[in-house]
Amino acid sequence: MEGASPDGAVLLGAILLLALSGVPGLFARKGGSGGERLAAVLACAGSAAGLVPVVRILFFGAGLRMELPSPLPGGKILLAADPLSALFLLPVFLVPALGAVYGLGYWSEAEHLRDGRKLRFFMGILAASMAAVLIARSGVAFLVAWEVMALAAFFAATTEDRLPAVREAGWIYLVATHAGTLGLFGMTALLHDTTGSFAWEAPAAGLAVTGSASVVFLLALVGFGAKAGLFPFHFWLPGAHAGAPSHVSAVMSGVMLKVGLYGILRITSLYGAPPAWWGGLLLVLGVASALYGAALAAAQNDLKRLLAYSSIENVGIVSTGIGVALLGRAAARPEWIALGLGGALLHVLFHSLFKPLLFLGAGAVIHGTGTREMDLMGGLLKKMPKTGAAFAVGCAAVAALPPLNGFFSEFLVYLGLLRAFVGPGEALLAGFAAPALALAGGIALAAFVKLFGIVFLGNPRSEKAEHAHEPGLAMRVPILALAAACLLSGLFSPFLGPGLDAATSAWAAKALSGARSRNGGAPGNRRDLGRRVPRPPRSHRRCGCFPRPQAHGFARPDVGLRLRPADGADAIHGQLLRRLDRGPPDAPRRRNAPRGAPSGGNLSAGRAGFRRGARPRPGSPQVPRTARSTLGPPLLRPSRPAGGAAHHLPRLRPRDPHRAPGVERSPRVVPAP
Repeated sequence: MEGASPDGAVLLGAILLLALSGVPGLFARKGGSGGERLAAVLACAGSAAGLVPVVRILFFGAGLRMELPSPLPGGKILLAADPLSALFLLPVFLVPALGAVYGLGYWSEAEHLRDGRKLRFFMGILAASMAAVLIARSGVAFLVAWEVMALAAFFAATTEDRLPAVREAGWIYLVATHAGTLGLFGMTALLHDTTGSFAWEAPAAGLAVTGSASVVFLLALVGFGAKAGLFPFHFWLPGAHAGAPSHVSAVMSGVMLKVGLYGILRITSLYGAPPAWWGGLLLVLGVASALYGAALAAAQNDLKRLLAYSSIENVGIVSTGIGVALLGRAAARPEWIALGLGGALLHVLFHSLFKPLLFLGAGAVIHGTGTREMDLMGGLLKKMPKTGAAFAVGCAAVAALPPLNGFFSEFLVYLGLLRAFVGPGEALLAGFAAPALALAGGIALAAFVKLFGIVFLGNPRSEKAEHAHEPGLAMRVPILALAAACLLSGLFSPFLGPGLDAATSAWAAKALSGARSRNGGAPGNRRDLGRRVPRPPRSHRRCGCFPRPQAHGFARPDVGLRLRPADGADAIHGQLLRRLDRGPPDAPRRRNAPRGAPSGGNLSAGRAGFRRGARPRPGSPQVPRTARSTLGPPLLRPSRPAGGAAHHLPRLRPRDPHRAPGVERSPRVVPAP
């Protein structure tokens, strides 16, 4: 084992504990509680051990890289974990452990002699394989771990395979996930052809974007999008989530869907400057997923199926943020990357808290009433007050209501969309994505208001609801823990900033490296200019006429300037002053003109008569009448020239500290430097 470290050894040990957590139950006495309790203890121990290196990598800058000998083709197995992997590993080591504790009361061995041991075994394999996928950096090892994860999820979701609906949903999932795996095989082969190795590594500036790169992206989008439930590859998700046991649904929705999104991020991180249409395509698919999932969730009467469609909506929100980040990489705009990917990653974390809370709460409701039909419920808040209160927290979080955690992650995605709207080309899609995402949020709010009102408020509408009861302690503890995590992570979300910044930097490192090489050593955000804008001399900055760089590019005021991107500070400043002087374009400026100069005079006339730092105004006694008539028209607001090339030109907007907000600029005198 090359490159072994204490963090790597602990992480591998944690994965092994999770994988073996269900094995002792296979040999325990059938119908006894010893095997299921030992499985829960091993799962919690593995999760606690795994969280230690994950937190160190995400928040304290630790690293992990190991090479293991392998009999498989493709050379050694490369395992590595950076902050991006660590962020996705957090829910892997949190949600399955809570699900194992929850299963002690929800799916006990005494009540499920036929399938209890099978469920615990495949739950452990599922958690371990997801962690292995997130640290695999060689294509062959990744595909092996991916297939183990797919099969473990299939057997866990079809625990009640005696029911026809469960069997049908399981086969649909199996076909969908293997169709996606075929795309991943093609993607791995093309990457090997590009790099000459099965290792998923790239040079510091990233891989070059060639014709095969777009094929790699499309194959990755199909393969990983099918696992994530992204529209239009979502068709397997509602049936599989609704038919699985509730704690399996919590793991699949809260964790496994995110592994598909991680795959998209990992592959796109290999390229330094991807084409803009990659981000535009993800933006469109993300918005379509959000609208589709929210609309169908609002129409459901099955409690778990409603939550399943809501997962499609939240996957769409994350995909929209990733699309904004890809647009930022294409345009070399670090602020788009920070807002888009920051919001997406934060929503990954927060969705892994409130969606398992809702699925576990739904399982408690189903366990207490014996039905999934919401029309047969009602009045459960009186029968199940603790579960109802925790479920209300989850509904508020998934509807993005402050101060719950869902609000802050979606807010960052909205900021990224609004910031990207001013960009050219595919970035204009952000202007349509923002209101569409807001519409999806409004529909989701209505869906969860309906859910909570029908299930928990009013009077019982059936005999089953009349005899509902609170779940046992093993089921209540994970529900209340997740409800507290949703509230605390929203209130203290700024403390997640360092980890979020590290994960974003790990994904965008090659893009920023490429931007530095294109901009002379500094990461720029104006690729159109092709170089850094020169810093004006101090004398020019003092007069307030030189533009400050704007985040969304450059524009010019309608004062008739002929500007080129290659114009320096002196040329721009001098051209502006000559235009305001109303003299010929090539006329030299007279510096020592007497006070009261005629119309051909210079704007610096009478400068000696003013106090230092004073601002002369037209019509004041300090400016002669003859000079007041030559000041020219006031500077107008920046206008976009024909052809949509406003982002190519500098914005020249004189600074006016005396003007109140909302008041139109008046003509002003600009002293000569």
